[in-house]
Amino acid sequence: MTPNATPNGTPDVAPDVTIAAEDTTRPSRPSRPVLLVAGREIRERTRAKSFKITTIISLLAVAAAVIVPHVLSSNNKTVLSVGLVGQLPGPVEDAVRGTTGLTGVKVRTVTVPDRASAEAQIRQGQLDVAVTGDAVIVKRTFSDTDTSSRAQLTRALASSLGLLRGLQANAIDVSAAQRALASPPVPVQGLVAPTPTRDSQRATALLGNILLYVFLSLYGTWILMGVVEEKTSRVVEVLLATLRPRQLLAGKVLGIGAVALIQGLLIVTTALVCAAATGSNYLKGTNVSLLGQTFMWFLLGFAFYAMLYGAAGSMVSRQSEAQNAAFPVTVPLLVAYLFAFTVLPSNHGNMFLTVLSFFPPTAPIAMPARVAVGGAGLLDVAISTALMLVAIVWLARVAGTVYSRAILRTGKKTTWREVLRRPAPTT
Repeated sequence: MTPNATPNGTPDVAPDVTIAAEDTTRPSRPSRPVLLVAGREIRERTRAKSFKITTIISLLAVAAAVIVPHVLSSNNKTVLSVGLVGQLPGPVEDAVRGTTGLTGVKVRTVTVPDRASAEAQIRQGQLDVAVTGDAVIVKRTFSDTDTSSRAQLTRALASSLGLLRGLQANAIDVSAAQRALASPPVPVQGLVAPTPTRDSQRATALLGNILLYVFLSLYGTWILMGVVEEKTSRVVEVLLATLRPRQLLAGKVLGIGAVALIQGLLIVTTALVCAAATGSNYLKGTNVSLLGQTFMWFLLGFAFYAMLYGAAGSMVSRQSEAQNAAFPVTVPLLVAYLFAFTVLPSNHGNMFLTVLSFFPPTAPIAMPARVAVGGAGLLDVAISTALMLVAIVWLARVAGTVYSRAILRTGKKTTWREVLRRPAPTT
């Protein structure tokens, strides 16, 4: 999922100036030039060898992340061998079988003629546990902190057989006691509604935050580098002979956004198909509603940051300055990403996360995190979405102005204040 860049940090696709050759004598809709630029960007990016390679690698990595854990968990299900020494009384055998069912450990019972044979088979590794009428035998005793399947089964067997001995010593009918212990628990009645754990929501939000941060930062940087490449190679001067600067910027954002969306949908589809084909539970419990909101915030966040990255790229005169221009734009994303990761495991929000969820630069990551921990309702999401839309419209105007005034400026370093105060150059 890395942008198509050469070792020196520039896109590996050769600038395509075929747009300049379009017939501009015929009247066209205002959106047609934008769509032409977008189509150009899609063709350049998807035809690049590095895009194809990174997409294939990403799909293989996602498929492996879903399939491999399922295969390993299927192959690592432990089956323990329990030896029943001699002719054990019926209640003892019933207690052993009942205990193995309660622990959830797969058990294979084997009849052993005497204790000496059982001890020999345990030493040789043929048996894991042996049960006599008055003891549970293992090769080595377990520490109190041991949580292995063998330790859990051994403790459960010792507890069940101890309870059985206590019942018999006190002349209590074992069958009656077993029936009593099998009785269902009485209902627990709460006075208020329980607080949901929101495990699936938090897991979905964590996954969504990772994808949001990676895609917004990587593809935003891709836009910035593309603008810098066109400016430093002076290809933009050819393109602006037939296009307005705002049309060129909007087309670039639309085209690269479409490529990012295509790659993201391929990755998500691959994960879902692999999970369904293998019966993996890796993606079970994913909250569909939150996943849909995350997709919405990706679209809004990309529209916001793409314009910002494009404007920042237009102010760069040399490719060596591109990373410095990208860093201030990435800071809000990084703050929201790191803070969301500290909040989601605690299963509750706080005031700072609330502020971030309404602040447009951080809302795409902070609002899904608030929803995941139950700190935001539909009204909060609606208000934050409205603020984000207003910010996108405002930023589109500002970014278009900056791009128009800075894209043809070369030489000394250009500042935001200087660009916003000066009129656009004549093209």
